[in-house]
Amino acid sequence: MPTAIRFRLFHAGRYPTEWTQAASEPGVLLAQEGIPVTSISTALRLPGRNRTSGRRKLVGSLVIRPDHLRVSLGPLILSDHRLDATGTAAAIDSGTGTTHAAVVYLEPAGVRIHIEVAHLVHPGGGTAEIVYHAPLGPEVLGRLVSQSCVLDPTPVTAQRLSVRL
Repeated sequence: MPTAIRFRLFHAGRYPTEWTQAASEPGVLLAQEGIPVTSISTALRLPGRNRTSGRRKLVGSLVIRPDHLRVSLGPLILSDHRLDATGTAAAIDSGTGTTHAAVVYLEPAGVRIHIEVAHLVHPGGGTAEIVYHAPLGPEVLGRLVSQSCVLDPTPVTAQRLSVRL
């Protein structure tokens, strides 16, 4: 798979240090660092920053197991979650109508994270998509327990992520 030029030149987007062993464990479906990542924002309103739309190029890494997903943007860990088959990945809870801060989708084109900024940073608004350009073949998607999961980041992670949007 192709790696980003910033990874080849400066090693940006390496695995966080605690993931080095996890990336080499048996049962890993995909372990890749230096993945080209695109951050796309729409109607973004953050403290000190407003814009109608924007696009940024970043570098990240992925470690995917059949029941576990690890996603990072450089040293910032976005997801270190178990995938489960209970259907928790719906963007809207069926009974309550509440929207989650972020939902992670594993698709053939790569990993896509849809973020509702209002649930991430207060006061804030708009949406953002973070797309990891690492194609996932049918052999990877077929072995996953679930192809999506809900991501509710900690306040510290949410603050660090808002700087990168």
